[in-house]
Amino acid sequence: MFPTGVLATLTEAVGNRLRVVVIGGTATGKTTLLSALCHGIPSAARIVKIEDPEEIWVPHPNVTTLEARWAPPGSNVPSYTVADGVDDALRLAPTYVTLAPARSTRAKSGLATVQVQVSAARCGGATRRWRCSGP
Repeated sequence: MFPTGVLATLTEAVGNRLRVVVIGGTATGKTTLLSALCHGIPSAARIVKIEDPEEIWVPHPNVTTLEARWAPPGSNVPSYTVADGVDDALRLAPTYVTLAPARSTRAKSGLATVQVQVSAARCGGATRRWRCSGP
């Protein structure tokens, strides 16, 4: 559990459109913390969540979720990756983007998004949850 001051500071940072990265091992509360931090997002903001699978609850009226999925067996429907979600999110002109979880090569596209000046200007706030495979 975070001290109240730390959580308030992080929530304020999200509200001020600063980028926040949540890192931790399995079952350490990354998703819970990210959901809590989303309470700092102004209610007028346009939020796009990119997830694999969808787990984050965002209590806002203007949320779009892009969820990664495998290609259905025996179907011509292609898979939808986190990288596809990042590309599509930029077309939706979000004010905030949540990306969870970011793993290996799929994370590369998300990192590139927040590092590029044009994308960062369009995605004023970005929160992301990382899953670690080791200490």
